Amino acid sequence: MSMSTLQDLFSQGQPYHATVPLRAQALVATVLLIAAALGSALFSISTGPKKLAVALPASLCWGFGALYLLLACGVYV
Repeated sequence: MSMSTLQDLFSQGQPYHATVPLRAQALVATVLLIAAALGSALFSISTGPKKLAVALPASLCWGFGALYLLLACGVYV
């Protein structure tokens, strides 16, 4: 990319639009945190190699759920 293109991208006057609307961030946070709690419960019950298949999505849900909860409360990261 040339410098003029980068300056056009980052120039003032072009607002940032979130991929998830402000009204839906609380719902997304709730769904992700519930999924994370269920995934964590399954992680504690499961045995063997299935633990990684359950732990990874649960960890991602905890992380993104916490992020969207902060965004829904007005704390911008």
